[in-house]
Amino acid sequence: MTLLELTLALFLSGVVFFSAGNLLVYGVRAGGAHVETQEAFESGRIGLDFLIAQTRTANEIKLSNIAGTDILRRLDLRVETPSGEHVYIFRYDRAVKRLDFGGSGDYPFTSGVNELASGIERVEARLDEERRMLYFSVAVALHGEETVLNGGVDIRYKKIS
Repeated sequence: MTLLELTLALFLSGVVFFSAGNLLVYGVRAGGAHVETQEAFESGRIGLDFLIAQTRTANEIKLSNIAGTDILRRLDLRVETPSGEHVYIFRYDRAVKRLDFGGSGDYPFTSGVNELASGIERVEARLDEERRMLYFSVAVALHGEETVLNGGVDIRYKKIS
């Protein structure tokens, strides 16, 4: 083996190892980005599904949005249960991009707040009095762009305040 052959073999080995390392780093980054996308979408879906499911069971709805917008500040849902009345409370915190959920028979609840969904760019609640529907929109950021999930609840037989 000559010095030229040895140098060429080392160079080619270096190119192969460098390429393999770059491929591994790319795969890890792509996998991480996929997980982040999946978590953001799942967080938005959970938030929307929970809002809709709990609103469907409510007898009375109290909606409070940020002034002049459809952005949710607080949503109180009164539900009659076999053990008595229960109040479910949703709050959207714009500062930390989080939808919180709590509830108690003692209104307003003092037991604390549970994080329902994080990474939420925006939660909107729009009451359509004519159609007697409450529409929800939950926006999450996917790849730097906003993706909005929408849903609605029939509120014809519910008390609105």
